[in-house]
Amino acid sequence: MKKIVAMILTVMMCASIVLTGVISAAEDKMPFTDVKPKNWFYSAVEAVWEKGIMEGTTETTFAPNEEMTRAQLVTILYRLAGAETTGLGDTLAFKDTKKTAWYAEYVGWAVKEGLVNGYEDNTFKPNAPVLRQELAKLISAFIDYAGYEISGEALIESFNDAAAHPSWAREYIEDLRAIGLVGGDNAGNFNPKSTATRAEVATIITRLLPVAFPEEPTTPEEPTTPEESTAPEESTAPEESTTPSESTDPDETDALIKVYPDDDWKNMKAPADDPTPENIGTVYTDSEIGVMISEAIRVDNNGANTTIAGTGTHGGHEVKVVRTRYGTFAVLVTADVNQDGRTMDEMSFFDITSNGCRRIFKDDFNHSNGSCVPNVFQGENGIIYIVLMNEDSNASSARLTVYTYNAKTDTYTKDVKLRKFDISPSKVHGYGYTQAVLDEAHGKIYAIYNGGDVPGYVAWFIYDIASGTWENDCYTVEVDWRICYANAYPDGHGGFVFLEQRDATVAALREFLGVDFRVQSGYIWDAIVLVHVPDVHKEDYTMKTVYDPNYSTTATRVNSDSACHYGSGASLLDSRGNIHVVYSQSCGSKHNFYYAAYDSNLNQIVNKTISLANGNKYCAPAIVEAPDGTVYIISIGTASSATEAKLEIWKIADDMLSLTKVCDPQTITLRGTDGTALVPSNIIVGSIRNGSDVDGYVPVLINNKDSDGTHYYYFSVKLPD
Repeated sequence: MKKIVAMILTVMMCASIVLTGVISAAEDKMPFTDVKPKNWFYSAVEAVWEKGIMEGTTETTFAPNEEMTRAQLVTILYRLAGAETTGLGDTLAFKDTKKTAWYAEYVGWAVKEGLVNGYEDNTFKPNAPVLRQELAKLISAFIDYAGYEISGEALIESFNDAAAHPSWAREYIEDLRAIGLVGGDNAGNFNPKSTATRAEVATIITRLLPVAFPEEPTTPEEPTTPEESTAPEESTAPEESTTPSESTDPDETDALIKVYPDDDWKNMKAPADDPTPENIGTVYTDSEIGVMISEAIRVDNNGANTTIAGTGTHGGHEVKVVRTRYGTFAVLVTADVNQDGRTMDEMSFFDITSNGCRRIFKDDFNHSNGSCVPNVFQGENGIIYIVLMNEDSNASSARLTVYTYNAKTDTYTKDVKLRKFDISPSKVHGYGYTQAVLDEAHGKIYAIYNGGDVPGYVAWFIYDIASGTWENDCYTVEVDWRICYANAYPDGHGGFVFLEQRDATVAALREFLGVDFRVQSGYIWDAIVLVHVPDVHKEDYTMKTVYDPNYSTTATRVNSDSACHYGSGASLLDSRGNIHVVYSQSCGSKHNFYYAAYDSNLNQIVNKTISLANGNKYCAPAIVEAPDGTVYIISIGTASSATEAKLEIWKIADDMLSLTKVCDPQTITLRGTDGTALVPSNIIVGSIRNGSDVDGYVPVLINNKDSDGTHYYYFSVKLPD
C-alpha cells in the first residue's frame, strides 16, 4: 500500500470519485434490533448506516456477527467511493456470477477499477466469506485506488501470530495495523484465515470515514472490545471458554434461528407398549438423580428385517429413529443386495414396542455412489415423513422419494421424482451424504445434496407438503471444497442451517491449501463448518468455521488433522434456537473431544475441550434435550476402543459455558443373541429437533457385530427430572 504515510490526516481524492453519490440514511434512530447501545460495535454500525455505506440484512436486522461475503464487501467499497451507476454489471464474465444479480453492478465496478480479479478458475465466489487476510488486501487496494493519505496510531504494537501470516498478505496486514485500521483479538492475534464479520468491517470502514468525508473529521469512539474471530484460532486449539454474546437472550425476536414454541405435546402420553425402562426392564437406575437405562431389544427380530449386512455408519447404510405419542418408529437402509443382476438397497420402516418389532413396509431402490441417508420426521396428527435422496446411476440426477405414513390408520403413500441437479454432470460426484430438513412451520421439506471436490457444491430441492409436489427449481451454491455428513435443521424463517465437515481428496486439498501432507487414504476430513442458508429460494449462504486444522508442524503434514462431528460427534438445535456441537479431533495418536455452542444469532458462545471418559480413545456421543430445555451429552464407548459399552451423561449448564457430569461411566450389561456384551460402532438417538416427542425418555439405536452378523438394538434413557 504505497500511499499510506505517517503525516497529518489529509485526503487526496481521485477525480473519478464522486462523493455526492453517497446517500445518507434518514435521521431516524437505527432500526436494527440486533444492534444495541451496549454493543462494542454500536457506534461503528451507526456511523456507516447514517452515511448509507452499509445497510441491514433485513429492514430490522444488521446481523453484526454474520460473516462478510465478497459481494457485500465490494458493495460497501462501491458506496464508500461514491461511484456512479455505470451498467458495468453487464460486463461480468465470471462463470459463477449472474448479470442480473443484486451485486452485478458493484462487482463489475470493482473489476474495472482493478480492485478484484477473481480466481484462476474464472469464478468470483460472491457468496464466499471474506477472510481477514483477504480483507486486508482489498482495503489496502481500495486506499491506493481512492488516493487516501492516512496517518493514525497503531492499535497494537505487533501481532503475536505475525510469523504465521501468509507472505503475500504480510505487507497489507502490517500497513493497516500501523495506521490503526485493524487490531488483534484478546490474545493479540490477527487470525488471517478467520472470517471477517459485518461488525468488524463496519469498524474498519468507520475509521476511513474522516478521509472519505473530510468535512466531518470526528471518529466514533473506539470499541471497548477488540475484533474477535468467530472461529477457533488457526494455530491453536479452541479456547476453554468465551464470554457469551449479547444476543443469547432467548426472547430476542430478531434471531437468525427462530425460537421454537413450547409445544404442549412435550407432556405426551405414550402408548402402553412403549419401550421405556419401566416396560422393558432396566440395567441401571439412579433414583437420586432420576436416570434409568433400559434393557435392549433387537430390532431385526420377529421378521422386522432379515437382510442387514452393513454396519450402519457409512453412506447409505444408516438408521434413524423417532419416538412419538403414536409409537416409536425407525427407518433402516441396508447394505447392497443383488437382485435381478442389479445392485439394489433395501429400506425398511418398522415400529418398536416392548413386545418386539414389526416391519410396517420395505422398499428396494437403486443406491449408487454411497450417498443416500434416510431421514424420518414426525409431522402433525400422527403423520410420519420418510425422505430418501440418492444419486441416479449417471450421477447427474437425484431420485427424490417421500414416504408419508399415517400412524393412526397404519397406511402409507410413496412419491418418487427423478430430478436434474443444477450442476454440470461431470461435477456431481463424490459421497454426498444427503440430508433432508422438515420445515413444518412453512409446510416444506428441503432435500440437500453435497458433492463435488474442489470446488464443492451444496444443492437442494424443495417439497411442498400440502400439495405433495416438488418445486421446479434446484438451488445450488459453490463452496471452496466438498463438505459432507450434514446435520441439518430448519431456522424457523424459511431457511436452514447445518453442520458439515470437509471431505475432499488429498490431491485436491494439497493444491488448495498449499500443504504437502501425506496420508494413507485418498481423502481427508479435517475441518468443520456451520452453514446458514437464510432463504431456500435464494442461492446465498454464510459460513462459520467451527474447527480449522493447523498444518504448521511436520507431524500434521505427515498424519493430517482429522475432525468429525458425525459418528464420533453430534449436534443439536435446541428449543431456544441454540446450536450445540460435540466433535472429535485427532492427529496421529492424539485424540480430543470438543464442545461448541452457538446462540440463535449464530454467535459462538463457547468452543473448548471436554474430558469425556471414553474420549481418550473413541466413543459415539449424542446430544439430547429434556422437556425443561436442559441439554445433555450421552456418550458410549465404541468397539474401536472398548470390550463392553460404557455410558456417561453430562449436563450442559451455566448458559452453555460448563459441563456437569450427571453420572460416572456405567457398564451397560446389554447382551446380544450369543450372550456377549454389546459394543456399538455407532449411536443414533431421537430428540425434539428431529421431530420426536419429548417426555424425558430418549430413544437410542446402536449396532453390534454379533456372532451371526451385524444387528441393531434399541434401548432408552430416562433423563433426570
